[in-house]
This record gives sequence, C-alpha cells and structure tokens, in this order.
Amino acid sequence: MAAGRLLGQIITWALTIVTIRLLTPADYGVVAAALLLISVLAILQESGFRAVLIRRRDMEPEHRDRLFGAFLLATLGLTVFAALAAWPLGLYLGDTRVAPWSGWWR
Repeated sequence: MAAGRLLGQIITWALTIVTIRLLTPADYGVVAAALLLISVLAILQESGFRAVLIRRRDMEPEHRDRLFGAFLLATLGLTVFAALAAWPLGLYLGDTRVAPWSGWWR
C-alpha cells in the first residue's frame, strides 16, 4: 500500500511539473483553484465508505449494495456541487475561467 501511494505521489508531482511548464502563471492559478475545489470534495466524497467496508467484513450483499448506492449518490451530489460552485469560486477569485462553461452564464 505504501508503494502504491508513493507511486501515486510521484505521478502527481510529475504531472504538476509538466502542467507548470505548459501553462502561464495566471493559467496555472486557475488550474490550482479548480484543483483545490476538487481536492476538498474528494476528501468529502470518501466520507467513511471504505472504513465501513473494511470493518464489516461479514456484511450481507444487500447491505453492500446499499452502501455502493449511497457512495454513488454522494459522488453524484458532490459532482453537481462542484459544477455549481465553480462559477462563484471563479467570481470570488476574480477569474471565471475556473468553470469553462461559465461564459454563457454572464
């Protein structure tokens, strides 16, 4: 598990360096703002589903199915929230490019 996390971190850093090289500082700021929102929502998205599966190994298939459904609904809800929050976040930061579809909303 540690090796997997280390590899994931190395890939993340490599992609960050490539992104920094390709974008202007202003564009990288937009990407950073969007990633901040997505990172916070990813933490909320986990919200204990994995812990329940690990602790309850004797879980009935019906309960696993319900947990999976709750996980999908939570993910869908956070996705909708991210889409709706991108435009106000862009306004707060002074750059509406955080939400690529925000041009029609103005």
